[in-house]
Amino acid sequence: MNRLKKTIFALILCVVFFVFLNLLAFGIEYLDYGTYWSQGQPVGLYESRSGDRPRLKKGARLNGIKYSVSINSMGFRGAELQQPKPSNGFRIWCIGGSTTFDIYAPSDEKTWCAQLASILQEKYPNRVVESINAGIPGEIIRGSMDDVEAHAQAVQPDVVILYHGPNDLQKIFSEQKMFTNRQIQRPGERHSQKQMEDGFSIGKVLMYDIALFRVVGRWLQTGQHMQLSFPAGSLHVQSQRTLERELSYAVDITRKVGATPIAVSHALRAEENATGEKARLQVGEATMLLQVNPESTIQVYRTYNQILNRVAQQKNISYVDVRSEVPSDSMYWGDATHFLEPGSKITAQTIAQEIIQKRLLE
Repeated sequence: MNRLKKTIFALILCVVFFVFLNLLAFGIEYLDYGTYWSQGQPVGLYESRSGDRPRLKKGARLNGIKYSVSINSMGFRGAELQQPKPSNGFRIWCIGGSTTFDIYAPSDEKTWCAQLASILQEKYPNRVVESINAGIPGEIIRGSMDDVEAHAQAVQPDVVILYHGPNDLQKIFSEQKMFTNRQIQRPGERHSQKQMEDGFSIGKVLMYDIALFRVVGRWLQTGQHMQLSFPAGSLHVQSQRTLERELSYAVDITRKVGATPIAVSHALRAEENATGEKARLQVGEATMLLQVNPESTIQVYRTYNQILNRVAQQKNISYVDVRSEVPSDSMYWGDATHFLEPGSKITAQTIAQEIIQKRLLE
């Protein structure tokens, strides 16, 4: 009986301790972001999701100790544009997902997109340089180009910076996996597959809705603590053709609205030749996104950038190799694909140099 009481008492202590840690994590999140989280995202930042398109809430504000984010009337991060566009104005439209939104940037002004405009404004004081940070976490190329077309008449962009990659790659790998599973699945395996999917969904709910798990998950995202093991994988030939079509479409739409497209290679913390433990430490959560091993993840990003470079050559547009410019040192990276402020600064400087060399503001 005494043993049972001790066991119950120990369980109660564990529950109380877990609740305490969860409340502590909740408080840390709230102080950092100025809001609480639900379903894996800060409350008040997003509109209800429609299909596969994530949307930021127009006019949203997050004012925390660590991060300050404002969403303008177009639904993008940053200040409102001057209306109408100044006669000496120059507008840069930066498209992409969370790596363009720049999730680790402490304020709107510290994103690489905003820093790019600041660099050019200093270089050309007689112009009014404005940037549109149209990076939306989770967005794909097609969605970004829908926004470019929808807002082009009002915004009148002069340059469109294409900085996509991770979300399109994730979408393609999911489609590859589904196709492969359908090809090899035998009768009687569907029930087992459904159980696995349900289990994965439960795991996502736990990670999204329990503050302690979210905070620990972000800590794990540094890459130095990731222990999950994934198989090798690569982009199928058909997938590569799909990416090439999407990137070509983005260039065509940009030109259609009268802007100059600039293709930017997607950066990755991992060194190009990293293997084994070094690759695991540097790639981190990027393997989670694609669910392939570290070496394969590095190869997939290399393939994506090669496709982007090929499209740039075919379309005769600028290709800016940010991938080669940002060092792998942790001081530049929040995780494997998202910059800290020093990484954002190098990215802004590298793109600005191309715009200056092309004399696009002269």
